[in-house]
Amino acid sequence: MKKRLVYHIVAQPYWEVATEFTINKMKADGLWDNFDDIHLCCHYEPEKFSEFVETMSQDKRITCHVFSDSVRRRGETWTNNKLKEVCDKDTEEWAVLRLHNKSSNYYDPNNVPPGSSYTPPNGDYNFDRTFPFLWRDLVYYWNIERWELMTKKLEEVEIVANEWLTQYFAHAGGNIYWVRSSYIKRLGYMPLPTHFNEWTGFPIAWEHPRHEVESWSGSGNPTAWAAYPSLSSWTFNNWDEHKEGAPFNDREISQ
Repeated sequence: MKKRLVYHIVAQPYWEVATEFTINKMKADGLWDNFDDIHLCCHYEPEKFSEFVETMSQDKRITCHVFSDSVRRRGETWTNNKLKEVCDKDTEEWAVLRLHNKSSNYYDPNNVPPGSSYTPPNGDYNFDRTFPFLWRDLVYYWNIERWELMTKKLEEVEIVANEWLTQYFAHAGGNIYWVRSSYIKRLGYMPLPTHFNEWTGFPIAWEHPRHEVESWSGSGNPTAWAAYPSLSSWTFNNWDEHKEGAPFNDREISQ
């Protein structure tokens, strides 16, 4: 299958640092050059993306979509609909990585070195700062560094992720995943919210309406494969074990 990237990017403090880190990660792991089609979905403040769009558009594989109407902190709804719009035009199967800058809210050069990985000493960690980067590193490890494994698994199922959760609603942990374009074509378009706290009723949500965008990935009842069962099954003390995928890297889940 050809490979496509649909990448959600938002204008917030240090978005340039987070985006540079993520793209450099894809380049270092050999993934960036293997994409045949790239869609960059840029949100909230169009003027902040002018130079970025001009630079990135020099790559003929890249299409930049700048959204001025998306609702802050709900912009992934627009990105999901763009993902569907692109896949609806496909006449062949694509392997699509749905990506965003994980933990980008926690980038702060005064407190946390951007791009750093963290190994907490003796389990003593600052939850607000350390955990998000450990989580980012784990999500990026499977979806970016192990992209060859993930795309191979995608030959067998419809969606693959570092984690596939079903406790409240089916979705990929971290809302980053590899998916077949044919599965995305089965999904419906999401209603667009008019403000952050609006419940649109599609497809389902938990605690807060922002979870609607996460539940969209599981709303078509896909066959799924996950690198490990659940975030709750690992602790900071067995981080290396889970990074290597043992013993969960062959766990298949069918919905």
